[in-house]
Amino acid sequence: MNRFDPVSVKLLSNNPWPQSNRPGVLTPTGQQQNLILPTRGLYFFTRFDTKVDHQFNVNHRLFGRVSRMRNRAPGRYSTDIAWDIYDPVLVIPNDFTNVVLSDTYTLSPTLINEFRLGYNRRHETKDPVTYGEGWAAKLGIPNVSAATFPKIITGYNGNPGGRFQNISEDNTLQENLTKVSGKHTVKVGYELVKTRYNSLTEALPSGTYNMGGTELPFTPNTGNTFASFLLGGVASAQFTRNNATWLPRWTTHSLYVQDDFRPFKNVTLNLGLRWSYESPFTTKYGQQSQFDPNATDPASGLKGAIVHGKGLLGKKDLNNFQPRIGVAWSFLPNFVFRSSFTIINSDLMTNEINQNFEEYVATANVQAPTGDPRTVFNLSQGPPNISFPAAADGSVPYIGTNFASRNATWYDPNFRTPYVATWSGGVGCNTPSRDPSFAASGTASTL
Repeated sequence: MNRFDPVSVKLLSNNPWPQSNRPGVLTPTGQQQNLILPTRGLYFFTRFDTKVDHQFNVNHRLFGRVSRMRNRAPGRYSTDIAWDIYDPVLVIPNDFTNVVLSDTYTLSPTLINEFRLGYNRRHETKDPVTYGEGWAAKLGIPNVSAATFPKIITGYNGNPGGRFQNISEDNTLQENLTKVSGKHTVKVGYELVKTRYNSLTEALPSGTYNMGGTELPFTPNTGNTFASFLLGGVASAQFTRNNATWLPRWTTHSLYVQDDFRPFKNVTLNLGLRWSYESPFTTKYGQQSQFDPNATDPASGLKGAIVHGKGLLGKKDLNNFQPRIGVAWSFLPNFVFRSSFTIINSDLMTNEINQNFEEYVATANVQAPTGDPRTVFNLSQGPPNISFPAAADGSVPYIGTNFASRNATWYDPNFRTPYVATWSGGVGCNTPSRDPSFAASGTASTL
């Protein structure tokens, strides 16, 4: 009687792994170090730059540049995979675009204006050839999506995964005006930065299958993952589906004024003040998540739930003033003292892709109740019917019994823009020209 699961037999008939070429070492979990193959990599980087630099007259200059870089680098090839479509290492295209347009106009011998526009874009995609090809049905797993190649945890490398896309864009506008008046050089300016992101998470609607059934119940370090795969026993399975695209948006405004002047022939002062504002986190269509400790969770019935409110997740922080002070004092012919004080704000942005986006990537878990060591189904039997009932806001509540596998993000509504304050001071000495110069300095920072 052959107890091998038909799905395992079908997968192995494609010879996904190369034959061993070394005796290897026999361990309780199987043979190891029995395959030695050279690895290789192949990298393609292509860059194009187009520039325009035109002087209309002595007062007016226009500069423009368009840069484009294409990265086609898999990083490595999986020498431990013999079946090409089973290889998880694919060429993931990265395309970078940068555009700059700068207009400089000398209004008078002491007044110069510069206007600048900028655009940055990064586009990263993954699109395996197995996507949409119905590989679950081809391998014999019924009742699941045809979108992705089933991710069966065998204990060995392999699985092409799903598709994803990440696009980030920055649009900038700058206006800078410089005025020279006597001992003063004054600069004032404004900057607008609009940032947007488009992220389609890599989902696996055809399932991730954690194999089991060969373990001694309630006894750790027993069983064999590959043996469980051969028998087809699934200890738990997870199915994910994109129900929305993560589309965060930020807007940053900055104003500054700066004055460089020499009150005395041996003293130069640099005084500046910058103000900036970054809008709190939100998404294009208000599809975002926030953990509310006072709300009741519909899955567990306990306090603490993921809610999906629209609008900004935090308050506006308009108190971001950043002074900059610098001094250079030549107190002796060959000695100069330099000191500065600066406050710099840090950008908020997000900590990671898909932050505050729980339940928009629908997740369904098939698993046994706590304390039940039995498998939930066999690969050739397939899982029970998987459905993702969506709420009116597009989110999909958690499906499953293991609440520990859930993630939640809390964005502090009173979060303020962090800053770094830096002090520095030092003395430099110019010794005779044939000897080296030396300097002593110190710096301190606080957050």
